[in-house]
Amino acid sequence: MWVVGGAVVAAVALTGCIQTGFSDLDRAATEADVLPEGLPEYAVADFDLDSLRLVGELDGLRLYLAEGKDVPVCLLAYPNSEEWVSTCGSEMGTIGGLGYEVQVVSDPFPSKDGWTSVGQNIRVRDR
Repeated sequence: MWVVGGAVVAAVALTGCIQTGFSDLDRAATEADVLPEGLPEYAVADFDLDSLRLVGELDGLRLYLAEGKDVPVCLLAYPNSEEWVSTCGSEMGTIGGLGYEVQVVSDPFPSKDGWTSVGQNIRVRDR
């Protein structure tokens, strides 16, 4: 099930020692993992916000993963409060928008030519 809003992509995060296959969620939360200001609540309605983790940033595009309330993973691609994409699902395909293609992959997943790795679980390439 995919949920897309504005221009944000959402993903799943984990806490503690629970193994989900998404190692970017396996660390303790930090101040950087807070939800971006100006993001509408409906954008992350299916996210477990306690598991939200900032995986990294690429050319001003902040990429977050989180556990989903009813699905394994959610992704948020956030360049700003007006252009964002969020999605949740049991298996993540490629999401387009914002001039990028973003892909969430479970562990272990090798690098692919033409894609930039952001953390262990996100791949990005220009469109």
